[in-house]
Amino acid sequence: MANTNPSTQSADYKAMADYWRMVDDIMGGAPAMRAAKTRYLPQFEDEPGPDYERRLAVSPFTPLYDGSFRNLASKPFSKEVRIGEDAPELLKELVEDIDGAGNHLHVVAREVFKGAINYGCDWLLVDHTAVPAGVTLGDERAMGARPYWVRIPAKSVIAAYEGQIGGETVIVHARIAETETVRDGFDEKTIERVREFNHDEAGARWTLWRKDAGNWSVEAEGVFSIGLIPLVPMFTGEREGNGFAVRPPLRDLAYMQITEYQMEANLAYVQTNTTFSTHVFHGVDQPLDENGKPVRVSVGPRTVVFLPFDEASGSFGDYKQVEPSGTAAKALREDLDAFRKEMREAGMQPLLPQSGNLTATAT
Repeated sequence: MANTNPSTQSADYKAMADYWRMVDDIMGGAPAMRAAKTRYLPQFEDEPGPDYERRLAVSPFTPLYDGSFRNLASKPFSKEVRIGEDAPELLKELVEDIDGAGNHLHVVAREVFKGAINYGCDWLLVDHTAVPAGVTLGDERAMGARPYWVRIPAKSVIAAYEGQIGGETVIVHARIAETETVRDGFDEKTIERVREFNHDEAGARWTLWRKDAGNWSVEAEGVFSIGLIPLVPMFTGEREGNGFAVRPPLRDLAYMQITEYQMEANLAYVQTNTTFSTHVFHGVDQPLDENGKPVRVSVGPRTVVFLPFDEASGSFGDYKQVEPSGTAAKALREDLDAFRKEMREAGMQPLLPQSGNLTATAT
């Protein structure tokens, strides 16, 4: 039976979804990483749930990926993105407000590039203000109608396929998930839509699907007067095959960030267990209450410990504190520092010629 669900995700989308979720969690910092729980911080074998939750709640997170990402994404935009002085005045006006929301070309281009760095790909849809059929160019200008860019994050393009039309490779089908939250009295409700694009020898057209009560129906449809789908991908990663699954430029660094998070959490756990000394009593029975249950002994500042005299042996009991050597914590700290250095070097690789290992000068 044919699939009639327009929200169906393509194989390329499914192949990238887990990675995109991981990057979102990394960019979300410590709260997002902790909320993911065992996805990134495994539970020790036979570790009780409450112990794991306590370890998770204090697991540290150093955002090295975030720093490398922001450094890399800012490089092409140290100077404002502009067009040539000989460009038409109409185009100059569009550049000043390229998305119809007051944002300059530089701002939108930067956001697209940032999305492409994180996810390997980002998209731009060139849309146009809706106008009645048959209006002239003068009428359009009088109405304020104009083209504008719409940035489409990679996670919203749930399917995209290329094909040959007129001897050129173009996008022949795409679906974009659109979710809108609207006010419903004093409450809110979410409306799910999918925008579908199709292009064949007869031309290019669009269909807007809406989900109501679990069923999808067509809300609106139309054609692209320019004869093609005005959807443009921006790649920073390498495409894997002929589809839209890509290898993001910072993919290896993202996986290293997960390892760094686990190493840092393990170091904090070891330090917690080795920072405090162990209290040892020799020749002293554990005190019990009137019900025969062990009594908790308090130690610390402003506390006095009295040890009984054993008449049978003729000696007092003994008390001492045993402090761990800290060798394990020191080794873990050295390993973590070395790994962070590797991460910083890996984060610089996209900025440097690919000619072997980094030299000290390049670093």
